[in-house]
Amino acid sequence: MKDEGGEMMQQGNWKYWFRVWIHPRQTIRHFLNHPGPFWPLIVIALFSGIFQFLDNGAENAWGNHLYLGLILLLAVVAGGALGIGGLFLSGVLYRWVGSWFGGTADRHQMYIVFARGVLAPTVLIGLLWIPQLLLFGRGAFTDSPVYSSGLASALDLPGGVLMAIGLLFSIIKIGLSIWVFIIMLHAVGEAHQFSAWRSLGVSLIITFAIVVLILILVLPFLVIGIIAN
Repeated sequence: MKDEGGEMMQQGNWKYWFRVWIHPRQTIRHFLNHPGPFWPLIVIALFSGIFQFLDNGAENAWGNHLYLGLILLLAVVAGGALGIGGLFLSGVLYRWVGSWFGGTADRHQMYIVFARGVLAPTVLIGLLWIPQLLLFGRGAFTDSPVYSSGLASALDLPGGVLMAIGLLFSIIKIGLSIWVFIIMLHAVGEAHQFSAWRSLGVSLIITFAIVVLILILVLPFLVIGIIAN
């Protein structure tokens, strides 16, 4: 008898990439029941990391100081590595903290949850970078898309139009990112067999712990800097 999960992976059935947006619990349950090979999760995490790295570069206007080619290279190398590392770290943290709330998922199941329920939707959102890069070029990473080097420059589009297009991309990404967060709550809840509200509690605890850890690491340097000045 042929394994349904394996057959799905071999055929590259993309319907689950879209179905998770509408039916997150049913979709995640499918992947938990038919996990398939592990390598697709790594590939998803890799591309998710690349796109999130590009988002970070745009938010911090890296294009003001770096060439487009270097930004893309850093996204592939550093962003891809961070994406894979983030998958493993998220799986460990959400399994551990989720168990405090009565969750039953193991670490591998949480890897599936994050790859299929969080990172895969993030990859779809990241595909918006294709038209952004074609349209704005390096301008997608500057303070204003008015300084475009892509098709917008060749078409000589007015600055107001470029600003409006850039704002539209940002609004779409923010809206979809909020949606992905809601998907994540239901996906984690399905794996742990509890409600999305408990998943929210898990997320808040993990976020709070990370913020505290960052403050502990950064605060001594801030104090030293204040004293030195």
